Amino acid sequence: MSKPIFIIRLPAEEVEHDRIRIMTQVMEATKELRDYHVLPVIDSYTSVIKFECFNAPHSEMEFEELKRRVLELIKI
Repeated sequence: MSKPIFIIRLPAEEVEHDRIRIMTQVMEATKELRDYHVLPVIDSYTSVIKFECFNAPHSEMEFEELKRRVLELIKI
């Protein structure tokens, strides 16, 4: 079975490229995200952080908890 893809869309004006690389490393080492392919994306069409998840067998409640945990990790 393949890993789910967890996409984090970040506003372009708030993110530096080096910070994205570090964020990705931290998230991939985190227990909750170890089973996901984490893909941070700089999105020039958004002004807020957005989350998407594909191919994941989780409930809405688990997804909300995962988003909360990621926001704590990236602290933007």
